[in-house]
Amino acid sequence: MTSTPDKSRLENSINAACKVARQQGLKFDQAVVLQDRSNLVIHLRPAPVVARIATTTGTVRLGDTWFATEVAVASYLTAADAPVIAPTNLIQPGPHQHNGLVLSFWEFVEQVDELPDAAIAGFALRQCHEALVEFVGELTVLAPLRESEQMLCTLISQGAFSFSDSQMLQAVNHNLKSRFEQLQLPMQPLHGDSNFSNVLNTTRGVLWTDWEDTFIRLVRKFQSQTVQSFGAKL
Repeated sequence: MTSTPDKSRLENSINAACKVARQQGLKFDQAVVLQDRSNLVIHLRPAPVVARIATTTGTVRLGDTWFATEVAVASYLTAADAPVIAPTNLIQPGPHQHNGLVLSFWEFVEQVDELPDAAIAGFALRQCHEALVEFVGELTVLAPLRESEQMLCTLISQGAFSFSDSQMLQAVNHNLKSRFEQLQLPMQPLHGDSNFSNVLNTTRGVLWTDWEDTFIRLVRKFQSQTVQSFGAKL
């Protein structure tokens, strides 16, 4: 059974997406939930448009910077004919803000029942990364690591950890940063959350989504390792 706070969150998010879509002139009959995790994804049926609302994610990432990056990167990759879910061109994709929520609009694609093959998904990711080499938009270096560091500082200041655990976590963070700085490898934009939940097997083929975590990071033997590293994670 859905709890009252969860039900209210869901209703508020759906209402916000529907209102913004209608303000943009989109005609649709119903909002169908496709996914409800860190972001809520709904299909504005029968229009070929999906709304993506930052629910849990929006409580951590204030403002729309991360989500503007996602639309910019996906638009660039779509123009480069890379295998991605494209922002919709029927209305302004956003990001939009409504009642404290950040949302964006995307093309609807029909998924098939079979999971994507790991090698095909890895090759598709490689195509996206090769296209991103020429991306000139503003991206943060090692953004997830920096975000984790900020969250850690906040949690420590709130007394979420014991003194010894705080010291241990700060030492791990310092060690990771030092190791990254010493590598001195080439850097380029990459998908920052390339896991199986962000690649879809569709009637159009294997397509990557969720580009809000795109950031600049170190690359070692990029040309030969993209497929292998993704396959290893699976």
